Amino acid sequence: MARVVHICPRYAPARGGVESFFRRLSEHLASRGDNVEVWTTDASTVRAFTAAGDARLPAGLEPINGVQVRRFPIRYVPLQKYTRTAAHLLPLGEAWKCNTLRWTPWVPSLTQAARAYDQPIDIVHAAPLPYSSILHAAGVLAHRTGAKLVVSPFTHVPPPGEAGRRMAQAYLSPLNLRLLVRAAVVCAQTRLERDLLAAAGIAADRLAITGVGVDPEEVSGGDRQRARAAWRVDGDAVVVGHLANKSRDKGTLDLLDAAERLWDAGRRFVLVLAGPAMAGYDERLARSRHRQHVVDLGELSDDDRRDFFAAIDVFALPSYVESFGISALEAASCGVPVIGYAHGGPREIFQDGVDALLPAPGDLPALERCLRELLVDESLRATLAAGARQVAAAHQWPAALARVTAAIDGLSGR
Repeated sequence: MARVVHICPRYAPARGGVESFFRRLSEHLASRGDNVEVWTTDASTVRAFTAAGDARLPAGLEPINGVQVRRFPIRYVPLQKYTRTAAHLLPLGEAWKCNTLRWTPWVPSLTQAARAYDQPIDIVHAAPLPYSSILHAAGVLAHRTGAKLVVSPFTHVPPPGEAGRRMAQAYLSPLNLRLLVRAAVVCAQTRLERDLLAAAGIAADRLAITGVGVDPEEVSGGDRQRARAAWRVDGDAVVVGHLANKSRDKGTLDLLDAAERLWDAGRRFVLVLAGPAMAGYDERLARSRHRQHVVDLGELSDDDRRDFFAAIDVFALPSYVESFGISALEAASCGVPVIGYAHGGPREIFQDGVDALLPAPGDLPALERCLRELLVDESLRATLAAGARQVAAAHQWPAALARVTAAIDGLSGR
């Protein structure tokens, strides 16, 4: 039996790709007899990392499906975007630098618990970038207890241009690279991520490709008519769905721009946008020239998620920040054709024109063209949907968990 502590920014019932990965892995290890703890924050949403008024979960200890989950409260400072940015410039050491980055949650009690912990641990496993405060606490705990450190960084492969340069500076900064090189194993999700990390200086013999997966039973079997009735959408309308943290990074604004061009040209379809709203999204939606064609949803329950995939005809995720792309894979498993930028995880998982349409990142005319083709060509939708199902069948959770577990077992001696 191994003693494993996972340290991550959010955990179930919070939803997201990283959250799904840690929930699956934690419960899998616990089910085989390992002693598993999860150390996380009390944030329910990503915005709660830096926004005091956003949704929170109760701090403290909570057992969930055989896993001991410890939630530590995030702390905030007035005008913290500016005060933390200024504080970060002070030359006060690595811990200070990690905890004053304006986008990372400030969780002083998490770091304090790591410094004070005095029980034996075999593995400390942390994720993801660019949340340096979380990785720093994991490094402290591993050093304190003599545990082997594993990091799954979920690195966002930078797109071309200035936005990509800024992303690379945030994810693969000298500070974050110092945190990563201390890991005994760094788990990449794709070959693209592995190559990016190797080029940044992570030793090749410490890099493993693990990936994530999909469980078709979790997302299939929804009620198409029920969802469309709730959305007030006609049964014969073509529906394009988007499920993500609604933001520029996830491609939500690009998708709105491309959709508006098609509506201007007289195309008839409905765009359903689901997920929590991030900065800039509400203002962009308010400026929409065709607001009547947009269904704006918040976070989805498990039943709502199944209904969502059953009720849409096309899934669009033109994201700039997909380390893997679980929601696209979930759509694929439900037989929904996928559009995504030829970037990051989707670029590696899917083949353009075979099982998805993959325009170049930021190419709005190409994104518009892909949407138009799937709106008007039902046979193309069927062809891509069949190919997408095969892709999803090759990316199931049992295989992904086996790869991660092998990396952990190799370090713990199990």
